[in-house]
Amino acid sequence: MAVELLIEDGSPDWWESLDIWVVPGTDPSGAPGTPVVGQPAYLWATVRNEGDTDASEVQVDFWVANPSIQIRKSTANHVGTAFADVAAGSSQDVLCLVPWNVTLVNGGHECVVVEASSPADPLSPPPADPDILDAPDYRQIAQRNLTVALAMGTARQELLISISAGLRASNTVELEVSEGHPLSRKALASLGLKARRAVPDKVAAGLSERSQCGQDRPESHRTLRLEVPRGTSAAAYLGLAPQEPLAADEYAVIKVVGRDQERIVGGLSVVMVQPRERKGGDR
Repeated sequence: MAVELLIEDGSPDWWESLDIWVVPGTDPSGAPGTPVVGQPAYLWATVRNEGDTDASEVQVDFWVANPSIQIRKSTANHVGTAFADVAAGSSQDVLCLVPWNVTLVNGGHECVVVEASSPADPLSPPPADPDILDAPDYRQIAQRNLTVALAMGTARQELLISISAGLRASNTVELEVSEGHPLSRKALASLGLKARRAVPDKVAAGLSERSQCGQDRPESHRTLRLEVPRGTSAAAYLGLAPQEPLAADEYAVIKVVGRDQERIVGGLSVVMVQPRERKGGDR
């Protein structure tokens, strides 16, 4: 007899969980979509119980963080906690009743991490560093590090990615940027993007240790090695430059993967689209 809690990872990239989604606006029962800066949004997660024992009062914690490689509780924003009963062999959609107030920090690009916990199903083995929200190693934790970037013609833009080290040890991470896989219909719908098609090779992407904004010839690399002293954070800049304007029905996916030696410790997927005009010329 056991409780086995699960928040499913994304596939093929675990940081694209579809068991986590955002509802922008003031109605938590509204359609999933992309959060809007200056407006509230609600966070949801599907918690499953694959065991043969009912789970009562499961604690579900919701965090948001700037796009990061290996997210830590100490550097993320804990939005709120919810509780749910999840029967054996079933699932429960859980709402964080506390709204997430989306700010302009980092252009509104954020990632969401959710953990389901119960004394009947503790993390096993106990994490070596309890501060890390370790989605790939624990089925009770999942991450949605899937964000939308709006293209403005062929203008170059940057996205800041943070890497943190714990208080006990320094951190060395090798970052690599590549073209991402086309998204499923469900993933597109969860971002509020429907009837769009993936286009390869339309967006050039690269990494740098310093901002390249305003540079005539921006310097960027496909790989970047960062050494972060313990107790500190470092930044990498992801430059995105459409080689030609994206059509209204197109999207491009750029992926950044972080590795500690051969182990993947984190990732970020950016979906670049051209904003569609609404009635009145607004976007």
